Amino acid sequence: MIEPSRSRQRFQPPVPSISSLVAVSGLVVSLACAGVRQEPVSPAEIPALEQRVSDDPNNGGLLLRYASALYAAGRCDSARVVARLGSARRPADATAPLIVGQCSEQDGDFGQALDVYREYLEGHPDAPGAATVRAREMMAARSRATARAREALERESQRRPVRGRRSSVRVSWRSSRRTRRLLLSCLWRSRATLRISRSGGGLRRC
Repeated sequence: MIEPSRSRQRFQPPVPSISSLVAVSGLVVSLACAGVRQEPVSPAEIPALEQRVSDDPNNGGLLLRYASALYAAGRCDSARVVARLGSARRPADATAPLIVGQCSEQDGDFGQALDVYREYLEGHPDAPGAATVRAREMMAARSRATARAREALERESQRRPVRGRRSSVRVSWRSSRRTRRLLLSCLWRSRATLRISRSGGGLRRC
């Protein structure tokens, strides 16, 4: 009696990357907290979802699920387009603004993300997903403030003179009041060393 071969391998579906799993899990958690019913979605569903959307292009829920899968795969450009299509058919659903807004946050465009969140909240302040979108809005506002503060510190550090090099400014008592004010203003900006000459020695540099 011949036994069937045990070398035959079972078919295994493709396993999504860790980053994709983290992205989609974060989105599903947000939707669950918002009270939006959303089953876990995987990038592996994209081919099947594309076929279903092709057969039923006006199904808002299907479009939003497809957008969620694209977001999980890191394809934010496509996810934005599909999410907006789904939002046009299901405007009160929080899935679209969460996808579009978080894609903008990933690009560092916090202003655009805030516009998306606030537009949704203005139109649907009492929707089931409004609480989560509002929380996301607060996080984006905090991230934008942090980014602006970091940029300000970088600009300030670039304006600071090299340590050990001190500029020298000589001011004559005979200079006009307006000239002295300008020099003091320049001194404050450049952190120069002020040297006052009573003999009217003139100005070196500022």
